[in-house]
Amino acid sequence: MKKVAKSVKTNSVSTARVSVIVPVFNHEAFVSEAVMSALSQSHSIFELIAIDDGSSDGSLEQLKSIAAADERVKLLSQRNRGASATINRGLSLAQGDWLAILNSDDRWHPHRLSRLLDLASRKAAQVIFSRCHAIDHQGRALEASHPWQAMYADLMHSLAQGSLSQTLCIGNPVISTSNFVFHRHALNQIGPLRHRRFVADWDWALRAVLTKEVQSHWCDDALFEYRLHASNTIAGSGLRSSMEIAHMFSSVQRTFPDQVEQLEQTRRRFTRDIRKHAELSAYARGQHDTDHRHQSERERASEHITNLEQTLRQEREAREHQIKELESILNQERELGSAVRAALESERDEARAAQQASHQSREKAIKEFSEEREKNLIEFNKTLEDAHKKFNQTLELAHKQRDDDLAQLRDAYEHEIIKLQTILNQERELSAAVRASLESERDEARAAQQASHQSREEAISEFSEALEDAHKRFNQTIELAHKQRDDDLAQLRDAYEHEIFKLQTILNQERELSSAVRAALESERDEARIVLNETSTRLAQSDQALEATRARLGETERQLKYEQQSRLGYQFRKLWIRK
Repeated sequence: MKKVAKSVKTNSVSTARVSVIVPVFNHEAFVSEAVMSALSQSHSIFELIAIDDGSSDGSLEQLKSIAAADERVKLLSQRNRGASATINRGLSLAQGDWLAILNSDDRWHPHRLSRLLDLASRKAAQVIFSRCHAIDHQGRALEASHPWQAMYADLMHSLAQGSLSQTLCIGNPVISTSNFVFHRHALNQIGPLRHRRFVADWDWALRAVLTKEVQSHWCDDALFEYRLHASNTIAGSGLRSSMEIAHMFSSVQRTFPDQVEQLEQTRRRFTRDIRKHAELSAYARGQHDTDHRHQSERERASEHITNLEQTLRQEREAREHQIKELESILNQERELGSAVRAALESERDEARAAQQASHQSREKAIKEFSEEREKNLIEFNKTLEDAHKKFNQTLELAHKQRDDDLAQLRDAYEHEIIKLQTILNQERELSAAVRASLESERDEARAAQQASHQSREEAISEFSEALEDAHKRFNQTIELAHKQRDDDLAQLRDAYEHEIFKLQTILNQERELSSAVRAALESERDEARIVLNETSTRLAQSDQALEATRARLGETERQLKYEQQSRLGYQFRKLWIRK
């Protein structure tokens, strides 16, 4: 590299704010070196805008590490849009007075910015380029025998013999956008990079030197290193780049009509050279490209197969592990299912035994209750028959004395019969309502049974109170029988017949309640496991109620025996039965 004497910086140059744009695409091996060459410039840069253009390697991760360590680095990421679009985006975001571009596979000389800015200040230039050195993918200087060295030497010879604009009409001595350093004023006059795949740098440099409002200058010092490697954009471009070059010259001719003649001659000469070169090297280049493409495809296929084998191996291991876990879980579920099945069968047997025992107990209780009730009814009927016989005997003795009273008694009796029939109809309606209520509450066994118990207790309580009241009224009637026989007989008959009818109604209600209880108990047979405890409680309550009923029936028997002793009462009852 040619040694360059240190230049003295002016105040304006030393304070110039420089924004560096770094487009990045799949340069994991070179990007860190490129960015650090910009950050370590002797002229400190104002900002470095790194834009990852959809890289698929580790380029973005390296940029993140650098950005975290240096606040001057502004990192952006986007979907792949191409180099020109990425650079234009960075230029639109830059805030510096001077702008520079550095591709992510190239690197700068440590004093590049300071020397170019100093030269631009002395030459009053707004765009400045420099000579470059070529390096290989490992960063070593390119061998002198490399074809690129001969091509670049020819361009430098042409530049030494003529002007920069003339040389740019022959070739591209600028080499890369990494060689661009320009003022913001120049960007406004020249415009952004055009969307060209291979010669965007050549196109912009040619427009820069042909724009009269912009002063361009060339620095003969090698201040940046251009890296040649397999993934260079221009590598293997072939006829496509040639066609793009021809189109570039046509476009520049339209933009700069005063340079048409010079550009046309150069375009025609370049087109002829491109055609000859294409004819001579078409086969060799095609064969080379084919071999290179086949080799690349083989490498990609081999890598893809290796990745697939590794993926399949991982998936197979994961599935085997998953199958083992599933088998373990299945065995646990089977053991748990067996235990649960055994527990359920044991509970089912216990429930069936408890249900059978409960059913037998209920049947026994119902049978005992029925037998007791029939026995009580037989005794009651027998008592009534005895009372009838005694009443007939008494009636024969009192028949002569009651002829005059029969008419009044008959009228009063008929009136009472009507009242009794009315009460009987009301009781029938009440019985029908009770039956409907019991049927509607059949599905709610617990509530129905509780209501049944309460109703039975209330009925028995009413029966006991009625009997006690009747007994009191009967005693009063007996005591006043001689003095006020007529009035007392009517009152006694009414009260006695009302109580007898009420007793019969209560007995009918007891039968209906017993039937309802039986139906409720049978409907609860299928729910033995759920209501087993409740059924035991209800049976205990039923036993208590039966005992209370037996006690009340005994009391009723004693009352009836007591009533038998009243001869006058029995005489009137016999008369009522005959009527």
